[in-house]
Amino acid sequence: MNRRPSFVVLSRGVFVPMAMACVTTVCVALGLLHEAARVVRRAEDVRAKVDRLAEEIVAEAATMEAAATGSASSASQVGDREVRVVRSVGGWTTSVASGGGPPRWFGFNLVPGAANPAFGSACTVTRPDLKDWLREARCVATHELPRLAPDALAAAMVVDRSDLCAQDPGLALATWSVGTEGMDYVFLRAAGDVLANGGLVCVPGHLWIPPSAEPWTVRLARDVVVAVRGNLYVGGSVRVLGEGRLVFYVEPPPGSCAYGDRNGDGLWSAGDRLVADGGNFHGPLEGGGSAFLGLPGIHRAIQCDAGLVVHGELHLRAPATVAGPLVLGGGVTQNSADGRIVASGARHFLPEREVVPGMQVAGEPRPGRLRELDRNQPGMRQQALYQAAPSR
Repeated sequence: MNRRPSFVVLSRGVFVPMAMACVTTVCVALGLLHEAARVVRRAEDVRAKVDRLAEEIVAEAATMEAAATGSASSASQVGDREVRVVRSVGGWTTSVASGGGPPRWFGFNLVPGAANPAFGSACTVTRPDLKDWLREARCVATHELPRLAPDALAAAMVVDRSDLCAQDPGLALATWSVGTEGMDYVFLRAAGDVLANGGLVCVPGHLWIPPSAEPWTVRLARDVVVAVRGNLYVGGSVRVLGEGRLVFYVEPPPGSCAYGDRNGDGLWSAGDRLVADGGNFHGPLEGGGSAFLGLPGIHRAIQCDAGLVVHGELHLRAPATVAGPLVLGGGVTQNSADGRIVASGARHFLPEREVVPGMQVAGEPRPGRLRELDRNQPGMRQQALYQAAPSR
């Protein structure tokens, strides 16, 4: 008896679910492979960051030890890392090589001492009651406030003999009923080019940043301190781009005094309060050494990327955020209902390892802040060590 072979015939209704199941399995497998690859990449990134941080810590420790011992050069082994430190005229250069691979190079400039601790904090005040305004503030005595170094001030650029600022009494007349008695300055368009190289700049009068919908913007390669020997009037936001930081240092010039302008008219009048206790008002009617964030008729919020060291009174007419160190030698006067201040501390300094241009320092010379040097820079491959770059 002939028997025909039997076949299994799958209907279309059975084939489609099986095909979908196969496709789904492949997709799930590909997804798992992708996720595994992503986890491996993340683990590799974390390992690389840990290695970089470890090399920075090793370089810091070796350089600080070399500075403490006064050795001109040293070599050591930390685990599988070979560390070499050489002292040059301007500082130290340190190389760290791991496992026979190419070294990483670090430069440490010599700094003359430590900067004032206030430059490392978001906010520093001299009056305990200001903690109601600035809860993150640290309180110090008046003699602990940052001060300009006399020799640096004598050598500073003065804006009335430069292309940085121009006199503009019209701003004061448009803001206050009778203007100001002192000289009024405003930055010129080329101010960014002048400030870019850093240092100390002196303004022998009041400095104005006029009201504007757009921030006053400056790009800095190095740190800059603008010493205002008068009042600072900020009508709009201040934006700082680049690696440099900007600090406005405001103090009263000789023959003037600072006060809280409680009625907000820009002039000394009954009810205003002197910053210095036990004295009498003297000098120009607008006073000196105070800062004004926001001006009459201008109520937009102010974002200030610069630091403020104010030996007089801080006046608020608008919500303001200060990214650099905020240091207040006097009080805070609120001239409008929305006047308030936030110190973010986003652009602070490392006082133990950095100097602030023109400001007094304390303590012994020491290695400055770590800087990684480019190993591909011309000459780096031909010499064992590289002289550190100048301090910014």
